[in-house]
Amino acid sequence: MTLKQTLHAQCVRILEETIGNAEKAMGSAHESMLGETKSSAGDKFETSRAMLQGEQDRMKRMIIKNKEMAYNLSKVPLDEHSIIQSGSLVETDKQTFFIAIGLGKVVQDDITYYVISLGSPLGQLLKGKQAGEEVVMNGKSIRITKVQ
Repeated sequence: MTLKQTLHAQCVRILEETIGNAEKAMGSAHESMLGETKSSAGDKFETSRAMLQGEQDRMKRMIIKNKEMAYNLSKVPLDEHSIIQSGSLVETDKQTFFIAIGLGKVVQDDITYYVISLGSPLGQLLKGKQAGEEVVMNGKSIRITKVQ
């Protein structure tokens, strides 16, 4: 398995875990709502139900967002590139980036990789560049040393 395939698989696992955890939390919030009984403290009951409903709604949004990210990740090509595009593994003099989705920091074999989307500000700067070129982000120069 190539490094790109390994990083891709790790991103899939992270998304699946996040979706699973959100689904469990949503189920717990639903169970708690069903377990709530109206007591003489009606306002407390309504406040509690509203908070639980808010938690359920937040988890639904998280699930939808992560499923969308998983779909987008499934479309990322893992072939070799010399010009930075979706699916590129980009080594710079600062960090190493996997251009796929906006997932953030991922550690593989004690090496930190940053999984970013092509649509992110840095992704837009890197797009179309190749090894040996430089980009400037927030006043700091980033030299591209390798593109795969």
